This record gives sequence, C-alpha cells and structure tokens, in this order.
Amino acid sequence: MEEPFFTLITCSRNSEKHLQECLDSAEKQIFRDFEHVFVEGKSLDKTENLIKEYKRKTKDIRVKFIKREPKGISDAFNHGIKQAKGKYLIFLNSDDYLTDETSLARIHDYLVKHQGILWLQGNLRYQTGNKVWKFSNMPIIKPLFKLLLSLFCPINHQNTVMSKKIFEDNGLFLEDLSSGMDRELFIRLLGIIDPYFVDQNFVTFRIHSGSKSSGFSGVKSQFYNLVRLYEIHRVIPFITGLVWMYKYDRGGTKSV
Repeated sequence: MEEPFFTLITCSRNSEKHLQECLDSAEKQIFRDFEHVFVEGKSLDKTENLIKEYKRKTKDIRVKFIKREPKGISDAFNHGIKQAKGKYLIFLNSDDYLTDETSLARIHDYLVKHQGILWLQGNLRYQTGNKVWKFSNMPIIKPLFKLLLSLFCPINHQNTVMSKKIFEDNGLFLEDLSSGMDRELFIRLLGIIDPYFVDQNFVTFRIHSGSKSSGFSGVKSQFYNLVRLYEIHRVIPFITGLVWMYKYDRGGTKSV
C-alpha cells in the first residue's frame, strides 16, 4: 500500500467529552490521503468505543488503534511517530480539532507548491469555552521567533506540521518532560531547520480543565521541566514558568 501523505497522531486517555468533535473534524476533511494513529492510554470512559466507531465508519481513512499503558504525552507522541507511515506528521490532541474541512487540503497545497519544506508553521488558534482566539504569526512571531522562543513558546504543536524526517534525523520528544516537550524540540531544531510560517489556521487548540494535575506534585513537576530546559539549552524560560505556575495554581493542564 502506498504511504499516506499525512499521519494524524492523536493521544487519548479518558477523552470522551471532546473527542467526538476531534473525530468529526478529521472525518469531514476533503483531502483524504492520510492515516490516523491513535495511542490510547487505557481509558476508563467511552473513549475507546468512540475511536472504534470512527474506524468502522471511515473506510477510506487508514486508522490505527494502539492501546498501551499511559506513560505521559511525550511517550505517547513518540509511539505514534514510530507507528506513522505518512510523510508529514500532525499532532491532533484528542480535545482539539481541525479548524475546517479544508485544513489538510490547504496544508497539502503549501507543501506541494513549496517543495522541500520540512516544518510548516500555522497561526495560533485556541478555544476557551465558546470563545475562539486567533493570532497571526506574521507581524511579530515570524521575525522574532528565536528571541521569543527563549522566553516562552510563541507557537503550538497543534498548528505545527513536520516531516517525519525531522524526527528520524534529530530524535524524538524528550520523555522525561511532562509538558513543554514541543518547546524543547523547537529549541533543539534552531539553526538546523527553520519553520516556514504561513498566515493560516489549521487546528484549534482547546484550553480547558478537563484533564488536570494540581497541587504540590504538579508544581514540582513543572519546576523540574524548567530546570531540564535550562540544563539542556541554557535557556531561562521565565515567562513560560510564570504561565505554568499560574495554570497549576488554578488546577488545570492537559495530561495523558
């Protein structure tokens, strides 16, 4: 079988609340040359049933369902990467969704028109409650990307499209980081591969408190992540640290 152009990688654990919107957004894509890899962390709710129903009714989409012990989102991402057959990878979290039915088609058009792109970067787009926020990369983030990345993460992996070759040549996500693993990867790639910024929205990132880790253990974990980033890259991400601590103080962040 010919390799698909895209692999969507979705990591899930007890994700039934928002998962159906994620699945529907993939199912309605007009560009169909993609596979969808699910790394499922032994959910206790209806997550597994929803994925299996999606697989049953989407015969023209290659769906892989992998069930394994939950060991964190980096581990799940990496397992999805190892299973992926697509040329380009998109990390579609189980509570996020492709913005509209043309998302994959628009990404495909950019990559075909501009041969050789390894890292395509779309705009920030996220949802809190019923409110959707959109920010263009072009005025500030594109020209100041390297500087901003030393302070906080000005992009998100949901609107990042990467060639599988990037991971083959530069390694996978660091599995000892419970969050911020995408930012560590972006820093690692600086000077090796530059992102190709486009003024487009592909995926909507949902911010909510449905998956949470809070209290002292959460703060301790985030402190460890900040220390590790400094040890590896000699970067002091103080803005990121303040945001993470604020999130944990409010008792909410994503986990797998």
